[in-house]
Amino acid sequence: MNMSPLLARAAVFALMAMLNSACSTGTGVSTAIDIRSPAFSSDSKTLFFDFCKGSECDLVAYSLEAQRFSRIVPVEEELRFSSASMANHPALLAGVLRYRKAEFSAYPQIVLIDLDSDTYRRLTNDPSHKSSPSLSFDDKSVAFIQSHRQRTWFNGDPRATGWDIHILDIASGANTRATNYCFYGLGKPFIAPDNGDLIFSGEGPMCNYPEPGVASGKKDYKEYKERFGEDDIVRLGPIRKRLEPWFQTEGRHSTSPRVARNGDVLFSSRTNLLDGIQKGYYNYDLFLKRGDQIRRLTWLKSSVGGIALSPNSAYAAYVSDPGRHHQFSLWLLNIETGESKQVALEALLSETGSVPVRRIAGAQ
Repeated sequence: MNMSPLLARAAVFALMAMLNSACSTGTGVSTAIDIRSPAFSSDSKTLFFDFCKGSECDLVAYSLEAQRFSRIVPVEEELRFSSASMANHPALLAGVLRYRKAEFSAYPQIVLIDLDSDTYRRLTNDPSHKSSPSLSFDDKSVAFIQSHRQRTWFNGDPRATGWDIHILDIASGANTRATNYCFYGLGKPFIAPDNGDLIFSGEGPMCNYPEPGVASGKKDYKEYKERFGEDDIVRLGPIRKRLEPWFQTEGRHSTSPRVARNGDVLFSSRTNLLDGIQKGYYNYDLFLKRGDQIRRLTWLKSSVGGIALSPNSAYAAYVSDPGRHHQFSLWLLNIETGESKQVALEALLSETGSVPVRRIAGAQ
């Protein structure tokens, strides 16, 4: 990927405030630093992530070679980008367009960002909550999650729920609902590079489970968990049509799959049982599925936030909070050697250079 136009405008100065994420559909506000949604560029040389404080978030590009940061921002000051995804094209990013100060009804939309022309266009423009886009490896489609129900938090604030996966054809704009389970929780979906199956982690189906046309209840979900544990990674397609785990792990808790071009799958899993830890906080680690083999990559004794797998399956990125004090750090892992290196974020304490991106005609 040629990121030179991006990096040429990335300047590093000194001392400002770091930022945290409030990418939920609730109204809670946090002032703690947070890092979310890491993702690699097509050539695995740039790491994108959301870096925020409260609702003041920005999409950041970090050059692994030059070790420079740049914020990618819409020219409209009231808007921001988040949740980047890049596949094969060296300049195309799928992302989410959000209002910086958003009411519940300020619905996020899916966009396509072109880093060569510094432009973006909306791919969706309808009144529903959307999140977690991923570009297909042929750059023809975007898979994302969309809410189809609304409930309330305990304080009466509205929240989005009933999530399902949608696939949007970039050329035609056709938006297809690809699942119909009304999940309570749904992770970032991926389109398998070999046959187009959907790979994702989903929790708490509230409709059409265990059979189509029925409303799912707590009993159904309890039976699901008793049978499969909390292995939530699903692969759906013409052959695999049932909602059940694609594979099961020894710890019976796998989630957050990330897919490489060669079909490798990075995921996180709870490791307390594996490590003989009976009490205390839950620990999570990274695992790699290559073919039928599953390999443990980390022994963190920590929580794990967002994770990413480079398209060439050479590197992983993960967000960790070892002290569990909401002091998040970003790490790069060489999958072959097992070496981890922390990304120094001090430069983001300063007024980092920005790349303004203007809107062009898109979805109406």
